Amino acid sequence: LKGQIRSALHRSDFKSAMGLLQHAEKLFPTSPWVLKHLLAISRENKNFKKAEALTLRLEDLGYFSSDQSKRQIASFQYQEAIQSQTPSDQKEVLLRQAHYLDPSRHEVTEVFAQFLFDQGHKSYALSAIEATWLLSPTQSLGNLYLKISAPKSVEDAYQVALKLIKNNPSHPESLLLLS
Repeated sequence: LKGQIRSALHRSDFKSAMGLLQHAEKLFPTSPWVLKHLLAISRENKNFKKAEALTLRLEDLGYFSSDQSKRQIASFQYQEAIQSQTPSDQKEVLLRQAHYLDPSRHEVTEVFAQFLFDQGHKSYALSAIEATWLLSPTQSLGNLYLKISAPKSVEDAYQVALKLIKNNPSHPESLLLLS
C-alpha cells in the first residue's frame, strides 16, 4: 500500500493517492506517515478545513508540538484568506486568526494591516504591524507602517519610525528603517 501511495504521489496523481491514503488511514489510524501525507495532499488540493483537522489530530497524537500546530493552522488560514473566492467578511476573520496564531509571519500581517486600514481601522492596523515588527521586522512592514501613519514631514516620519522600532531598536531592519 505504501508503495502504491508513493508511486501515485510520484506521478502527481493526487486523486489516487488520496484514495489509497484514506484506505491506509482506516488500517492505521494513528500512523504519522499516513496522516502527514494526507495533510500534504489536503494542502495541495486547497482543502484547508481538512488540513486544519489533520493538523490538530497530529498534535493530539503528539506528532506536532503546539507551536508547530499553530503555525500550520495560521498558514492554512492565510492561504484560505487570499483565495479570490473568499468573501470579505470571512477574509477578515481568517486574517485576524492567522495573525493571532502566528504574529511573526510578516506576509500575513502586511495583508491583514492593509485590509484593516482599507476598512478604516488605522490604529488596529498599526498595532498589528508593531506586534510583528517585534518578532520579525522587514522593510516592507516598515514601509507599510509609514504609509498608514501618513506623516506630514520628514521629521514626523522619523518620529513614526522611532515609535515602530522602540521594542526592537538594535535589529538591522530597525536601523535600516531609521536611515
